[in-house]
Amino acid sequence: MTYCFFSAQYLPSFGGVERYTFNLARELIARGEKSIVVTSKKPRLSSHEIDSYGIEVFRVPSQLLMGGRFPVANGGPALNHLLDDIIARCDRAVIQTRFYPLSYFAAARCHKAKIPFIVIDHGAGHLNLGNPIANQCGEWYEHAITANLKKKVPAFYAVSHAGCDWLRHFKIESRGVLYNFIDPRIIKSATDGLNPLKTREKYGLPKDRPIILFTGRLVEEKGVLPLAKAVSLLQKEEKPPIAVFAGSGPSEEALQKEGGFVYLLGTLEQKEVFALLKASEIFCLPSRSEGMSTSVLEAAACGCYVITTDRGGSKELISSPQYGTILKNTEPETIAETIRSLLLFPEKRETTAAAAKEKVLHGFTYASTCTALMEIPWESL
Repeated sequence: MTYCFFSAQYLPSFGGVERYTFNLARELIARGEKSIVVTSKKPRLSSHEIDSYGIEVFRVPSQLLMGGRFPVANGGPALNHLLDDIIARCDRAVIQTRFYPLSYFAAARCHKAKIPFIVIDHGAGHLNLGNPIANQCGEWYEHAITANLKKKVPAFYAVSHAGCDWLRHFKIESRGVLYNFIDPRIIKSATDGLNPLKTREKYGLPKDRPIILFTGRLVEEKGVLPLAKAVSLLQKEEKPPIAVFAGSGPSEEALQKEGGFVYLLGTLEQKEVFALLKASEIFCLPSRSEGMSTSVLEAAACGCYVITTDRGGSKELISSPQYGTILKNTEPETIAETIRSLLLFPEKRETTAAAAKEKVLHGFTYASTCTALMEIPWESL
């Protein structure tokens, strides 16, 4: 079978949806299937290529809005012809997320071609765009494009049960969950034999201070500023922690002003992120908007204690204090007190982190999600 993935965001961008698409496409090829990815054209990237794993990638002309976070495919006859040609080669199609224009164009062409296809939703709340007016406009847009998409899409899935609940906000009943996941083989190969002190030395991090790590886009809705302020409240402790941020985004400038306890490492390769997770005491994601966070899954798989919010699917991993901490709120004082209490009891922290790692490795892997994808009743769509 040939599977076609329509994903407005894709590698080399390094977000959760990008990795989800890549790993599924790669695993399908490993199982003897074929994979095509259709995504947005970005500067210095070719319009068509076949990567080293055999994934065929098409990049369509797009306008990159919001600093590249919101690609808008250039619609019209040229795009329709290209999509029709690609879809004619496919047996099944997967559209990632609802709200990108590419998702709508792909659904329209798949519907016309009468091939079985699904939409996988990766969110569990409206995006926070930084101010009330923009947020309201964003909500209106999301409802409008979803209403039109519903007329064409035979089945919606989500990456968490929280995502299924969120789809009901749009009066959509999900067919099921195709969990977000990690690749344990990559994590193991990247972290086996690593010396945490060497990792600290590489990035100029103090060897005797606890690391509170954040990985991902440095944007307001991820809670990076409350996290930095929380760590600032702990600077009078006997061994004050440092706040380490691996990623880039519009909040970088504000974070730089917080003080010398903040370390901004920029965007790192995946193996470097895993090394940091192995060297850190706590991973913290005080996010206001998530689907099923890849960063949370990766942190747990690396044996790093996780603090996060109940947004999206994180509470499906951290279903009890046995597996980590779900914050009551994202006030800096609340985050600071949670970090303080965890640093006082390292043995309890390590036992909890080990339990979360075991849960991830048995229930949130690319192999299990790929099997679930292949077992969808495609013939009935």
